Amino acid sequence: WTAYGAMVTVVRHFFGIQPSASEGKIVIAPRMPEKWGRGRLTNVRVLDGMLNIEYEKTGDGIRLTIHNTTSYPVSVELKPGEKAETVFL
Repeated sequence: WTAYGAMVTVVRHFFGIQPSASEGKIVIAPRMPEKWGRGRLTNVRVLDGMLNIEYEKTGDGIRLTIHNTTSYPVSVELKPGEKAETVFL
């Protein structure tokens, strides 16, 4: 693995960051490994700005804190039946 390969896995697959300039949006669809209780990405360049995302497992779901400096709206897509509290800063 290279550092690039590891980062692509974390950004695209675990945190699920899916930017689409042609559709005018950013989708976040987290799919964290079961044993991960929390994770954070900071200063991730996405389209025309940056994203900071904090993920934390809670008693009955997950909590996502998202700071978006891009001009694109962010939406969150969860696994079926998953509950989330999402905080946009």
